[in-house]
Amino acid sequence: MEREFSRVGPSKSKLNQELASVISGALEVLFPMWRLEPRVDNRMVVTRCGKSTQRMDVGTYFGAITWINFRRRLANHCELNRLDETIRRNQPELLGYFLFPGGGGAIDGAFSLVTCWCRQLESKLIAGHLLNHAIEALLDDLAEVVASKQARLASVALLSGLQLPDGVDEVRLSDELHLARLTDEEYEQHASYDIMVGPSYNLGSRFVSVALKLNTSVPVIITTSPNDQLSPLVSDLSQYQKIHEQFELLLRGLHVLKEGRVGIVATKSRIEPCIFPFGGHSSVPNSANPFSFMELSETEVTELRRLYECLASDPRESVRIAVSRLFDSEHRLSPVDSLIDCVIGIETLLKPKAENELAFRVALNYAFLEKPILRRSRFDEMTRLQKIRNQIVHNGFNLKSAGAESIHEQATVAKNCLRDVLKRFLGDPDFGPTHKIDTTYWLNRLFPV
Repeated sequence: MEREFSRVGPSKSKLNQELASVISGALEVLFPMWRLEPRVDNRMVVTRCGKSTQRMDVGTYFGAITWINFRRRLANHCELNRLDETIRRNQPELLGYFLFPGGGGAIDGAFSLVTCWCRQLESKLIAGHLLNHAIEALLDDLAEVVASKQARLASVALLSGLQLPDGVDEVRLSDELHLARLTDEEYEQHASYDIMVGPSYNLGSRFVSVALKLNTSVPVIITTSPNDQLSPLVSDLSQYQKIHEQFELLLRGLHVLKEGRVGIVATKSRIEPCIFPFGGHSSVPNSANPFSFMELSETEVTELRRLYECLASDPRESVRIAVSRLFDSEHRLSPVDSLIDCVIGIETLLKPKAENELAFRVALNYAFLEKPILRRSRFDEMTRLQKIRNQIVHNGFNLKSAGAESIHEQATVAKNCLRDVLKRFLGDPDFGPTHKIDTTYWLNRLFPV
C-alpha cells in the first residue's frame, strides 16, 4: 500500500542534508508509534457549552506516565539510535543546551526532541496538514531557528469579565498585541487539567471568553557547552516585564473607557515554534479579582484602540498615576478605598503648579473643563468629593460612621469624575503631553484671544 507521505529531500532544508533526511525518516516511523501509545494519564476535560456554562468529563491524554511508558518502548530503537548518532556527528548542538530569555536548559537526548516534534506534528495534523507537509514544515521551522537564532515568545493573558461585541472576534491594538475571542478548542486547552496535579486556576468560576495575546521576537542560543557569558540571557526577565506592562496598559485603557471590571485569571508564555523541549512559564495573580464584567460595543472597540495608542505614547507620569488609580479603584472592595484612589488621581492631573489653595484650585480646574452652564455643578461636585476625602484621611471617617451611606454614592461619582478627566487629557489637544494647567490655561479661558 502506498504511503501518504514521502521523505523530505535534503535540498528543502537549511539543516545539514543528511540530518534533515534522517529526521524525516525517523518521524515517519516514530510518529505513528507515538500516536498509538496508550494514553494512561487522566485529566479533567472542561468544555464550553454556551456563553456561561461548561461541561466536565474525565479523559486520557499524553502526560507524564504515558511519556515514561513511551520512553521505555523506544529504548534502543534503531531509528532513535540512528537519529542520535546523526545529530552528534553533524549538528551536536541540537543535543546540547537551548537557552532563551528567562529560561532554557539541557536537552535530554534525542528522545526529548522526538516527543516534542511528535506533539508539533499532531497539532499540524489537527489543523489539516498531511503528514509529509507537516514534517516538511517542522524541518523548515527547525532550520529557521537554528540559522536565525531567533524565536517567538508567545504570551496569552486570560481575561475575566470582558465580552466582545457579536461579530468581532479580534481587536488588533498593535503589530504584536491583540484581543481575541477564545475558540472552543482554546478554552478546553486552557481550562482542562491533570487530575493528579489539580488546577492552578479555575475558569469555571469566572466569565472568560477573551484572551490578550502578544507575540515578540526573542534571541535564542543553541550550544554544546554553555558558559558564564550566556548566563545574562537566561537571567534576563526584561522581556517578561515588557509583556506585563503592555497587558497592564490595555487593562488600564479598558477602565478609562467605561465602568466595569476586567482582570487577568492567568498568564502563559511559551517559545514558538515548539520544536525544543522547553515551553516557558505561566503565572496566576496572588489574589483573585472580585466578580468581573464589561461588555463592549463596536463603537467602544474603536475608542479602545484610540485610548490604547494614547496611553502607549503619553509620557506624563501624572497620567500614568491617574490611570493606575482608576484601575485600582474599580477593583477595590471598599468604597472608602475606591474614593481615595480616585480623588488622588484627580488631584494628580488637576493640581496647580503652586501648592497653595490646592482643593479650591482642583475644584475650579475641574469645573472649567466643561461649558459655563455646567461649571458650578461640577465645582460643587468636586468640593463634596474632596470634603469626604479629607474626612476619611484626617478624621477617620469610615463605613461605620454616621452619614457613611454617602461613601458608596460618592465613590461612584469619584470614578466617573476621574474617568472624565482622563478622557480629556488623552483626547483633547488643549491637554497634550507638554501642557499643564497653569496661568496660560486660565488666561485663555477668561480672556479668549
